[in-house]
Amino acid sequence: MTAFVRGYRSVVPLETSALLDGVRRLWWKRMTDFWQLEFHYDRGDFSFDELFTADEALLHWWTERLDQVEDAFAAG
Repeated sequence: MTAFVRGYRSVVPLETSALLDGVRRLWWKRMTDFWQLEFHYDRGDFSFDELFTADEALLHWWTERLDQVEDAFAAG
């Protein structure tokens, strides 16, 4: 991740604070976005049900390592 951010920042100047803000905003979006449940209950579409579990696992991983994720983006 750090190499990607470093490469991106070599083309587009981004402040570390902007990157950290982006990481937090994306984490918060994942915390509050339950689109799979909307499809399941409101639309009767069950084809995305397995993604709910995968997204939950990602959210747990990201939350437990939020400092590490932020450090990876900030190191670029």
